[in-house]
Amino acid sequence: MSNFPSFEAIMGQAIGGTLPSPPIADGMVAELVRRALVAEPAFAHCWIRLRPQGEREAARNPVTVNGEIAIRVVDGTIILHGEVACLGQKRLAGALAWWVPGGRTVVNALRVTRPEDDGDAEITDCVRLVLKKDPFLNSAHVQVSTNHAKVTLDGMVPSKLAREIAEHDAWYVYGVEEVVNRITIG
Repeated sequence: MSNFPSFEAIMGQAIGGTLPSPPIADGMVAELVRRALVAEPAFAHCWIRLRPQGEREAARNPVTVNGEIAIRVVDGTIILHGEVACLGQKRLAGALAWWVPGGRTVVNALRVTRPEDDGDAEITDCVRLVLKKDPFLNSAHVQVSTNHAKVTLDGMVPSKLAREIAEHDAWYVYGVEEVVNRITIG
């Protein structure tokens, strides 16, 4: 699929541009989500598949399979189906999908194969991970706490844009019900 621009090029245009970017076709959005998931080490043991028009295409063939993520995009809605090993993977997959330009919303319908306890500590851990992985944010001075699925962000970032990015990243994590952004700019 060499006719697609690089993920970095599209992200640079989406973040750096002053005008709204033109609409991105559903097929390109799906390919960008696939690339983001394939590049993430947390999904090294998962099948990553595209589902354009009902067809499935293997994107990665892991030696040891521990999950499968199927990606479909319909009118800008990114839909993630399949199974992953843990809630952390489900949350991370959803956040990575949200980062892809061209998507309007993300439906994270991934199932978790191993039942596990979920709570504020797990949400906090995933929000921290997503903030750390965001290439447009230095989260070294951002603290995260969670109480009854209400995430509070504290700390300092260098710009208003970085403050907004941190808040959006927290909202992208599955299970977050409210975000309080107390990050200062300095």
